[in-house]
Amino acid sequence: MDDKTIDFVVAFVSIGMLVLGLGSVALGWIVKTYDRVMSRFPAQTEQTPQTDRQTDYVSEADLWLDRLEVDRTKAAVIELLVYSGWEVGQIRGVLKGDNGTIGTDIEAAKIRLGMVEPARQIRVRDDHGERLIPMDA
Repeated sequence: MDDKTIDFVVAFVSIGMLVLGLGSVALGWIVKTYDRVMSRFPAQTEQTPQTDRQTDYVSEADLWLDRLEVDRTKAAVIELLVYSGWEVGQIRGVLKGDNGTIGTDIEAAKIRLGMVEPARQIRVRDDHGERLIPMDA
């Protein structure tokens, strides 16, 4: 290689690094000056008609979909369908499994959602062990 080529490469890299360093210092100075100027103005903390129109409401569907991303159990799906107003036959038509188990899960979901009152039960302990017996109204 020629000595001039090596000198040119070294000079080119040195000048490039110098330009990058000075550019970084200039950018830092610009950002610091901008921050100092903008901090003089108080932040808007009061409500205006413009802020009244801006809404960041989260829909009920978004909350349920977020829950289903985390909880992928059959109980969560049944609870969502019950909350949405699906009937027992419709839910059984969509979900696979034993109809008796699905019916029990639907009743449990209705109780969790507060749609029905839980059946009154009495706790009995005898020679067969401890068990819950439903009380008739």
